[in-house]
Amino acid sequence: MSQYKDKVQKQIKQKAFSYVDVIYGMTIIMIILGVIFGSIRMVERRLRENQLIILADSFANKIFDEVSLRKYDENIASILENGLTKVFDVEEGEDQGDWSSFDDIDDFHGITATDPAFPRMETSINVNYVNFDPNNKNITLSNIPTLLKRVQLDVNHPLFDNPIRYSTIIGGNFDPELLIVRAYPTDISVDLDIGEHIITAGDVLEFNVQFSEIVYVNGNDESFAFYIDIISSLLNGNPGDYSSRSSNDGEIRADYISGDGTSQLTFQLAVGPNMGGAELTDYISYRDNLIIVNGSVSDDEGNETIYSLPNKDSANSFASHTQILPLLQQFDSKIYTTAQINQFNENLNIIPVVQSPTEIFNNWPRTERNIYFANRADAENGERWYSCIHPTRGYFVRSWCASMEWQLLANPERVSQPENVSYLNTFISPDSLDKFTFEATLYSNASDDDYVGLVIAYERNKAVNCSTVGDHDPNTCTTETSINPSLNNNGMTNKFLVLMRSGNGFTPLNGDNGRFGIIYWEEHYNGGRNTTFKWSKRVFDESTERRQNWNMNRYTRVKIVRDGNIIKAWTGPFTNSRPDPNNPQYSDDYIEIDLASDRRLHKFIGKRQYGYATLSQQRSQYYDVSLVGGTVQRRDFSILVDVGNEEPVVTEYYKIDEGGSHLQQVGNLQRDLGYLRPLFNPENNNKFLLTETGIMVYPFEDE
Repeated sequence: MSQYKDKVQKQIKQKAFSYVDVIYGMTIIMIILGVIFGSIRMVERRLRENQLIILADSFANKIFDEVSLRKYDENIASILENGLTKVFDVEEGEDQGDWSSFDDIDDFHGITATDPAFPRMETSINVNYVNFDPNNKNITLSNIPTLLKRVQLDVNHPLFDNPIRYSTIIGGNFDPELLIVRAYPTDISVDLDIGEHIITAGDVLEFNVQFSEIVYVNGNDESFAFYIDIISSLLNGNPGDYSSRSSNDGEIRADYISGDGTSQLTFQLAVGPNMGGAELTDYISYRDNLIIVNGSVSDDEGNETIYSLPNKDSANSFASHTQILPLLQQFDSKIYTTAQINQFNENLNIIPVVQSPTEIFNNWPRTERNIYFANRADAENGERWYSCIHPTRGYFVRSWCASMEWQLLANPERVSQPENVSYLNTFISPDSLDKFTFEATLYSNASDDDYVGLVIAYERNKAVNCSTVGDHDPNTCTTETSINPSLNNNGMTNKFLVLMRSGNGFTPLNGDNGRFGIIYWEEHYNGGRNTTFKWSKRVFDESTERRQNWNMNRYTRVKIVRDGNIIKAWTGPFTNSRPDPNNPQYSDDYIEIDLASDRRLHKFIGKRQYGYATLSQQRSQYYDVSLVGGTVQRRDFSILVDVGNEEPVVTEYYKIDEGGSHLQQVGNLQRDLGYLRPLFNPENNNKFLLTETGIMVYPFEDE
């Protein structure tokens, strides 16, 4: 019996061994089959790709055949008179969807081609002037017309990792002596050092475009426009659905400001509140050509210039070595770390006050003579050292105490001074700035010829000059507080830097001095004033006759750009209709001053209050006010950030209103606030940057 049992167990062991063998064998077979199958698939893919490459070759050749049937240039028969085409595009009567309407090579530029014979393939076509260097046997792009054009195709298909590029060179076959030698842009630079820079709303950039020779800007048409077309990411949408998008053609402009009759034209970009990169390397750039509308730029012989700008990756372009990242305006806000949880919780019980135009009317400080009123109530009820009652006739003289007469008008909401004030009257902002762009349309329909304007900077109770004479650092020179104690509060003075428009009333903006100026203005303790220190311009050939402005032409738009110590001011013409704030028609001739240039101006260095001003001009009003700069005070939300991780993480987000604090989804932050957005808490110096996907400690140095 035991022998039989041993025999059975031996057979079982032998069978088990054979099963393992089978499993090993099957595994090896499957591996071999997988390799064979993968090889077959790879061969099939390569065969398919080879077939697609053959199709791409055919598609490219078909397009090149079409291009070769067209003439070299629209002006090939009139080169001597008109020169070759400067900007490639279809002409009138041509349709990009109908190639049979094309008559020259340039018409193919910038189009994307598809063809049913080549399914799922599309080809982008670009045409450029080029130069050929026979010594080095290389081809370089040219900003000016040449004897050669390169037609470049990028053929793409979903199965291609990258587009397949094809190109061909086409010659003009004409005498090069026929080419008109035109002035053209050789360099484009910006007023920043090489390296990375942060810009935000209120900043101003100046771009210089260097031409190959002296050029002349012809722009007398009312709708003339001349600008660099800036490419930047923009904040898109409204709070709650914010996103980021790239700017459209002509949406962000660096407008021409000066350079006529020289070889260098200057363009200015005022950074708007919705300019903000989508990511940390989303630097601003520009489109290929200068844009000119209803005007031209020409050389000494009257030939219109080339408008093509240098390639962005060339050494002649700032974009190749100066990285300019736009950030949205900083929100001064309630942002805390988890280590500050107690302050975070306390803040949730604080209800914010939202400032409206009515709040500004009621709560902005006002000045008159040498008095500073903290708000509307103070102006209407506060004490004055002077009387509003006529000393001999006994009636109330409104123009002597006009600080209480300001009005808030509706449709559109705006401030107005109805009185023909005897002393400078101002609204002064409660906050202070040293970098901003301030624009407003000034209005009066009174027959007087006097002053309506804006306050650029304000200082109270300071000596006329800073304390240091001779060479010194104007940014650190102290301007002492100066109050005459024997006169009590009457010894105080209000000092302003104001931009004024005038109708040829009294000094200093009268006669041949012009109707547009910046004035250093002192209002003294005795009601006297000092306005002898001024910078003025005679613009638009404005008449020196009386009663030509305000009453006859009621509106004029003005603009101030302050960038630290540098202040620039522009004005538009006086008109009978309210100017379009998006097309204000400012004069090319602007005023520029440097606060460091005179000891009297040093008191205005640094952040100062700004506002509105009027003198002796009844019914002064301010329309379409735009102030871009500084930071935005936001107390209507609170954020808690955990910085203990490798990357900071927002853990709690509340909105705060009159009804209290309301917990929000953290994922809604970007849609509610926009990005890239700096968030700063001045109470604890926490500073973060809200990005598209999260939040980070602010990574840049404050300039």
